[in-house]
Amino acid sequence: MNIGFIGVGSMGRAMIAAPVFGVPAVAANGELNILAAGPDEAIAMAQPLLDLLGKKTWRLGTHPAQACIAKIAGNMMITQAIESLAEASALAQSYGLQPAAFIEVVTQTLFACPSYQRYGQNIVNASYEPGFKLSLGLKDINLALDAAAPKRLPLPAAGVVRSRMIAAVEQGLGDKDWSAFASVPLEQTPPKQINSTRDNAMNIETVLARLDALESRAAIESLISAYANAFDRMDSGLLHGIWHADATLDLPGFGSAASREDIMRMADNSWQQMPHMHHWMANPLIDIDGESATATVAADCLFHDIEKGPVQVSGLYHDSFARRDGQWRFLSRRFELHYLTPLLNWTPIAGSEGFGAIAKP
Repeated sequence: MNIGFIGVGSMGRAMIAAPVFGVPAVAANGELNILAAGPDEAIAMAQPLLDLLGKKTWRLGTHPAQACIAKIAGNMMITQAIESLAEASALAQSYGLQPAAFIEVVTQTLFACPSYQRYGQNIVNASYEPGFKLSLGLKDINLALDAAAPKRLPLPAAGVVRSRMIAAVEQGLGDKDWSAFASVPLEQTPPKQINSTRDNAMNIETVLARLDALESRAAIESLISAYANAFDRMDSGLLHGIWHADATLDLPGFGSAASREDIMRMADNSWQQMPHMHHWMANPLIDIDGESATATVAADCLFHDIEKGPVQVSGLYHDSFARRDGQWRFLSRRFELHYLTPLLNWTPIAGSEGFGAIAKP
């Protein structure tokens, strides 16, 4: 079971990963262990829901991938527990010791924990009714091996488990509980394949890179939207949160600022001069390069200047962004003015906002 959230806060959109440890019965009782990773603010927003679903939330880092890899590694350990039970009971049985007696001893002493006890009983009773399906377990082992491959990290035990799972699936056990691979006789297990590079370009590294790119693009699009909403709503808190401290803003004809605090002062002056603003942002072209990004954004704006009256502005924003401490924010924004024109004798005829037209000279 996996949980993912996209939250919206003062930093814009942020994604967290929250996979869980726990079988369906544990989930039904709200006693899951939840592995959470992502920006602290985003996790805090999701925490009330996480508290309903689980008995404990384990914070594992600021990047969602860290929770995902913990889940994959934990599931890999469970499969190796199943394999160790199968091999050890086979060894005991080869010397005339009944597997039931052996597994009872080790699961009440050395390995007195739920995973060993649950899957030990499955092996003893040869009962593999679906819990977590074997086909899904094989998927998780493949993810673990794929994650290890770009790190050049050998996982010999995982390779053995994968071979045994493949043999079990080929025998029609894919829909049984994942402990069913323990029923495959050891002598029928094909040669192990350790960290093999399969014909599958969608390995874990590729998935994580694509996830990061999607998260980054969503965060940058949220910043672009937040800029328009902050100015239009005169929301100083929202506006402050989208800039790095050393960010710059250049709006020809309206002013320029060389820091976040300058930007806030510039905004206050603009709101006094133009109490009605409406920004329309469109067609963002975003280019992300690691921890930095650039974008161009088309914009049409309608302002009501207390001296000039309604004014229509059109142009193109040229933006740069930087990700620092896991958060994307504006580093610079420059407006390329295409035209600015007063709207002579123009006034709204309906709606919640009302303001006068500029008179012809």
